Amino acid sequence: MSAEALAILARQCENVPPSIGVVSRLQQVDLPPGPAQGHLGFTLTCHEGDPVQVQSVAQDSLYAKAGIKAGDYILEVDGIYVQRYEDAAASMRYCREEGLRLGLLRLGRLRRWASSSVEEFIRSADAVHQERRQKAREFSKK
Repeated sequence: MSAEALAILARQCENVPPSIGVVSRLQQVDLPPGPAQGHLGFTLTCHEGDPVQVQSVAQDSLYAKAGIKAGDYILEVDGIYVQRYEDAAASMRYCREEGLRLGLLRLGRLRRWASSSVEEFIRSADAVHQERRQKAREFSKK
């Protein structure tokens, strides 16, 4: 996620305590060294303007056991922010030798829409905040 996207998200969620904010949802997952050749056991995808996302994970693979799930956003590889698919894929190649630590953002339980785009997540969060503000105003009038 770009710095600009994070800033937009922070502005939209200014009343959300850090415990439920995006930064606190970043999960660190340690990946063991992968096979010397062949498929690592998961595939990545990236849509215009969105972070790199895990498209699929092979069942019973080392990476499924490590906790990677389809739909996870990969924001960091070994503590370094990745924005482009090419950067994430290049970093993953090193996983074959040494293993990696990924910073993942999982929106699964929060998703209440058909799409998983960050922009829709922000709009959804904004709608929830507006609804809560309205309820607070109504309560204050009583």
